[in-house]
Amino acid sequence: MINFLVEIDTRRGQDGTLRFLSAPLDPLNPAGNNLCGKPLSVRLAVPDFTVKLSEAISGVILHQTFSLTLANTDGFFDGYGMDDLFNVPVRIKKATVENPGMDDFIEIRRGLVETVRKTLECMEITATDKLRSFEEPVCDVFRKGDFDDIDIDDEIIGREKPVIYGEVITDGIMIKDNSEAAEPRDRFIAYYIAENVRRVRDLYDREGKPITYHDYNAEKGILRLPEPVNSPLRELGSLKAFGGPNTIGRVITDLLERKSGFRYNAANFDMEETNNYRERSAPINIKFTGGEVKQAVETCLKSDMAYLIQKNDGRLTVRRYRGGYAKHDIPAWALTQKPAKDYDFAQKMFFSSCVVRYDYDYIQGQHRHAHLNDKDEANQVYDKIFRMFFETYLSMPENATGLSDLLSGRFNRLHETVRLGVGVDTAGMNLLDTVRFEGGIDVNGRKFSRCENWVIREINPSQDKLVLEELKGGQNADPL
Repeated sequence: MINFLVEIDTRRGQDGTLRFLSAPLDPLNPAGNNLCGKPLSVRLAVPDFTVKLSEAISGVILHQTFSLTLANTDGFFDGYGMDDLFNVPVRIKKATVENPGMDDFIEIRRGLVETVRKTLECMEITATDKLRSFEEPVCDVFRKGDFDDIDIDDEIIGREKPVIYGEVITDGIMIKDNSEAAEPRDRFIAYYIAENVRRVRDLYDREGKPITYHDYNAEKGILRLPEPVNSPLRELGSLKAFGGPNTIGRVITDLLERKSGFRYNAANFDMEETNNYRERSAPINIKFTGGEVKQAVETCLKSDMAYLIQKNDGRLTVRRYRGGYAKHDIPAWALTQKPAKDYDFAQKMFFSSCVVRYDYDYIQGQHRHAHLNDKDEANQVYDKIFRMFFETYLSMPENATGLSDLLSGRFNRLHETVRLGVGVDTAGMNLLDTVRFEGGIDVNGRKFSRCENWVIREINPSQDKLVLEELKGGQNADPL
């Protein structure tokens, strides 16, 4: 028997957590609903929600919500207002054993209360996952008194300070022009380069001539150009800035931790998976000049077929398509509803060739290089030519080649998508896990699909429903 438990951490009292069941713990003793020594009432309607991937390489982090309905015929929730409920944590747990104890309930979704609606019969709660909350600005702004030794010009106040990861050819923001000072030794121009820049080199003026006299303060991000001896003071045109660690995974976790205050620890992240992606993902050279943290993370993800995901247990992770995650074998007898098959997603994403642009030039505002994956297999099979262009911040040609191969392997053939219900507990399954049907999907002796290996693109852990995408070649993982 499947049972669900909801926990809502209200702001009432020292222990304001409300807990409700969807069915009695013991059907033979409906009044004996006690967990951890506390009585629980049956108020929760059986939940029904789906978690899904965004489209490939869009970088978009889906703002996914789920809804709960709780019985209110006795007026229990009438006195609870938004001061008690707004933005508080809510958790849904699922048990699949008879007469379960607290340890038998496995968390399948976690979020924050967003909206509440009440009638005389029920209270409906809509909650959103953690990915909603990364709305903090990426860039700090200039303020009067930012720098002890430089009184920055008034027109700079309120402008955003860029943030750089990796090696970026860029310019600077002039924060003080003291070139008209009476004494030559007092003449200088000061520039703010960017947050996170550890060193600079290859300085050039606006005419492309090298600048050899400069002083850079890495702690403050300030570049000072003094007036050279027997030479006029020249304005900065460009330089190469060296930011912090710049693999895609490291940039994402650094942004979340430093800008959103979302600590990178085992309470918030699947550390094994995320550490693996941090170390093995491709390096990017990227400069942020504004926007929210969520938008910055999405920009990073556009350089890979990777996704920032909230797992069923509430932890975040960064997963890559064909990243070698958990594999689940499902026998043919476990199908609980007739499967449906289509090619809608494959047709929407199809291309016969692709171009991955990389090595972005922030001075010229364009990519310096591109990799063309122009294999003719798709055209030969489908007699259709369509080229897709992918803009990335990758820095290395081998990473651009690897990404184009990964994209082509997924989208230059029309792979199947199947939708089905299963009679096995999906609470332990997550997006991008692999599902295997030995010999293909067999329905009463009818071979509905010959594909054995599938990747999870959508999952409903409350109703045990899956949307699966065909995984060609029988491989569970490709190297990063």
